[in-house]
Amino acid sequence: MARRSHDNRSQSYLRERRLQPKEPVQLQERTEVEVLIPTQSPSDDDPTGWAAARALIGFIEDAPADMAEHHDHYLYGRPRE
Repeated sequence: MARRSHDNRSQSYLRERRLQPKEPVQLQERTEVEVLIPTQSPSDDDPTGWAAARALIGFIEDAPADMAEHHDHYLYGRPRE
């Protein structure tokens, strides 16, 4: 669907499996419309990132003891410093 410079925006809610505009809209019957459904990104739930970081703690059960210190060596094969 091509965007037009005179696009109108309207908020709606879902009722009985149909979108119901919150305010009246002037559209002809069977007018094609574009519906954008916002999704919540993980950053919305975890703005600091700490919850995501905590989820990674201990996820490798048999990790070497020095994994944190030498992660570049284990992940990318870089020489240990």
